[in-house]
Amino acid sequence: MRAAAHDDPAEWRGVVAVPLRVDGAPAQIEPGYCNLYKYPKVYFDHLRKGKGAEAVARCGLILIFCSGGFFSSPNCFRELLAAVLKGKPIVALMEPDKRHGCLSKAEVMQGLTEALPKCDDWGLAQEARDWGYAELPSAQQLYDALFATEPVVWERIGHFQDVSLRLLAERLRARR
Repeated sequence: MRAAAHDDPAEWRGVVAVPLRVDGAPAQIEPGYCNLYKYPKVYFDHLRKGKGAEAVARCGLILIFCSGGFFSSPNCFRELLAAVLKGKPIVALMEPDKRHGCLSKAEVMQGLTEALPKCDDWGLAQEARDWGYAELPSAQQLYDALFATEPVVWERIGHFQDVSLRLLAERLRARR
């Protein structure tokens, strides 16, 4: 799993929703734009479509890439809300390098706290009501869901990145 130059994870800002495989075969996951013909079992949010909540409902595990732009994206926040409201297990993927959007857990909490009031303007509060939820989760509830398990650090150097991928694969396997 290597990112092309135009697929910088700092630009992704958000959510990769990974459905659990029924047959147990490992899915080959590539970042960025997903060719659904080549990877029909893996949903990658394109961030420009705004339709991710439906895909989240079909997923067994949600991978959220916590980076600097995440909390300013209505699409990312929609998918986080959908995952938390629907009780989906979440794995937080953390960027360790400030040049690529690194956030501490305290900065994640601050971002959640600042983004939550924007949900009305983004139309997300109404969407949550349309999904059958009377109110949105609190920033603390969102934070607790994000960090219910230890986050995985996304390393960029080849051998270390292999460790990040192994940790993600172990999380996927544990959910089966």
